[in-house]
Amino acid sequence: LSPYSSASTDLNQLMTDEKPDLTPEEIVSIHTHNQILTNLGYKAPLTSKQKLQHQIRNTQLSVTISDLTFIDFSEIKKMIFQNGIAPESRPFIWPMLFGVLPYSKDTNLIKNHLRKITDEYLNIITQYEQFTDEQKTSSAFVLDTQRIITNDVRRNDRQEDAFKSDDSPNLLLLKNVLLAYAVFNRDTGYVQGMNDLVSPLILIFIKEWDQDGKALFHDGTLKTREEAEAFIFWSFVGMMELTQQERLFTDLAKHQEFVLKRIAKIATTVHQPLQNLLKQSAELNTLSFLFKPVILLFKRAFKQLDLYRLWDSLFTADSPSCFSRFVAAAALILLFPKLLIHTNQTLGEVMSFADGFIGEADISSVINLAKI
Repeated sequence: LSPYSSASTDLNQLMTDEKPDLTPEEIVSIHTHNQILTNLGYKAPLTSKQKLQHQIRNTQLSVTISDLTFIDFSEIKKMIFQNGIAPESRPFIWPMLFGVLPYSKDTNLIKNHLRKITDEYLNIITQYEQFTDEQKTSSAFVLDTQRIITNDVRRNDRQEDAFKSDDSPNLLLLKNVLLAYAVFNRDTGYVQGMNDLVSPLILIFIKEWDQDGKALFHDGTLKTREEAEAFIFWSFVGMMELTQQERLFTDLAKHQEFVLKRIAKIATTVHQPLQNLLKQSAELNTLSFLFKPVILLFKRAFKQLDLYRLWDSLFTADSPSCFSRFVAAAALILLFPKLLIHTNQTLGEVMSFADGFIGEADISSVINLAKI
């Protein structure tokens, strides 16, 4: 084999891991994999020292609220897609991406808009509250929705300080937002997993609650419980519409095949060894192990800070719903060498292995390959 490029997988490392013996076919496949990545212009993950230098440089490039000079918003979105948003600026910028805040420095316009969306949210809540107790108990839809939401909220991210306490106001907010969404979008209703998409929004926007039951947001504003719920609710609605996740959740079984076929097409078009591997296994060929990460916008796949950085690019892509498939395809391609060598290509083994790999993957590498 020729000397490995910067994009290569370390064969020596792979051979000293769990499966020390490589067949000639496996060696050729990995070498081809390396060549493909090199030809695509992909660069391997940085060393610790390089990563620190990159983080410093990337921090300087990340979009901040000071960059919002109110030029064409499409230009700001392009900057975000490439370089992400500075963490302290996400609470200011994400609401603009979701349409919850207008892209304007007119404070009166912003106040009037926030008042309007709070009133609209309260109207939705009123629709639910107008159900009589008899209607609630006699309606299978209402009962099932309440039960599923209650169970999901009870389990939601309890390792996070914001959700640890049983009487956490964040848990109550989450429950109310999910109930409101079920009323707002009756075609979809509530589907398990939606709570995973709302909880990061709560963490991004809400810093703490005061003794009067008001929420202090990370942008410095203080909101009543109704105002806080409305803000999170419309952020969730905006995110679901922006990424078209509402369509996926409407009929998961129908859309699973649609999405996974496109992920496979993206990955195998540029990676013949991966195509060959998938053809050898009927269990793997469906890529069913990738659907949960896609439907949850990779919420459980990546570490929290990595997830936020990924969402920066996802929310500002020309087509967020399509870009999520490219992210999944990128993760699949980067997984290929270990998938080939360290698994027997059975679905259960691959699911377990893929979860661990994706969670530890270098997020910059995944995003950059998705862009390529």
